Amino acid sequence: YKRQRCKSENGTSTAEERAIVDSAFATPDEPVQKPAVLNNWDYSEDKDEMTGKKSYFAVCTSDNKIDFEFPYSGGSHFSLVVRKSATYGRDVYLKVSSGQFLTSYDGKNMRVKFDDENPVNYSYTGATDGSADVIFIGSYSKFLNKLKKAKRVSLEPEFYQAGRQIVNFSVDGLKWDH
Repeated sequence: YKRQRCKSENGTSTAEERAIVDSAFATPDEPVQKPAVLNNWDYSEDKDEMTGKKSYFAVCTSDNKIDFEFPYSGGSHFSLVVRKSATYGRDVYLKVSSGQFLTSYDGKNMRVKFDDENPVNYSYTGATDGSADVIFIGSYSKFLNKLKKAKRVSLEPEFYQAGRQIVNFSVDGLKWDH
């Protein structure tokens, strides 16, 4: 992945980014000015060496961790990923650092809550390669439109031998035009 810093429309760094960079180089005697709001999303792109086409990613890390039983004990965190892939198209997926989602051939449903709205069901499917640490959320356009407007989202997928668990994300500030 090629990491890109978020820049404003005219290509300059935002005040928040400058404060983050400045704090990294502050001496112990200097007060560190922390930005009032941090961007919850990390943006990256990847170029396919064979085709030269680019894929784009926006990644948000979960606010909470879930402690699963052995062999996944120690606290698993989650990534909510929005992707436009040169190979696979557009999708939103949820990835667990250590653990397994419960999936089926027919797909499954999970409750999703945006901000203070009532929870609604979204379908999800497993990866075509059989990876159990990632699920793909259905209704891409509908989900993405809600995600762009939300400050928080809670997802309740089902995990192998752990049942349904709630994963929370602070998603405010998603900038996605891919």
